[in-house]
Amino acid sequence: MKKKKLNKLLKKLDKKVKRLFKLDLNYSIKFNLESSQTIGYFSNRKNKLNIVFNKSVFKDSKFKDFKEVIIHEYSHMIVYVLYGSVPAHGEKWKLIMKILGINNPTATTASFRNIKKKESDKLIKCGCGKRYVSSNRASRMKNGTKYICRLCSKQLKLI
Repeated sequence: MKKKKLNKLLKKLDKKVKRLFKLDLNYSIKFNLESSQTIGYFSNRKNKLNIVFNKSVFKDSKFKDFKEVIIHEYSHMIVYVLYGSVPAHGEKWKLIMKILGINNPTATTASFRNIKKKESDKLIKCGCGKRYVSSNRASRMKNGTKYICRLCSKQLKLI
């Protein structure tokens, strides 16, 4: 079911990009990323455009939550095709995100912290709310290491 929704979203994005930018893209979507830190990424290796997703996050997330991740990585691809190598989350990327329907790209990027990327990830909280960290970071916190949230400047606490 999710793959059908994914394909439908990608067709919609492709159609919009073709209409607005006259681009007819040839790219691959892969689900072979196994990382506790990354949900997805765009790459251009050997002149092949690829968007790679964390398979366990895709499997475990609701599609509506993962939709922003898809548009996020798709936007990186469009920026690369239009402008070449530019800052990853710079003004051109933010503009493409808005064109593709994400009105607050910065908030979207920050919200990825709330997605559990690996089964072993642990839930923590700070002034911003709850989110997940790797089991390694959780273990260090349990042993007394203190971490401060970059957004709210409050100490992170294990739940």
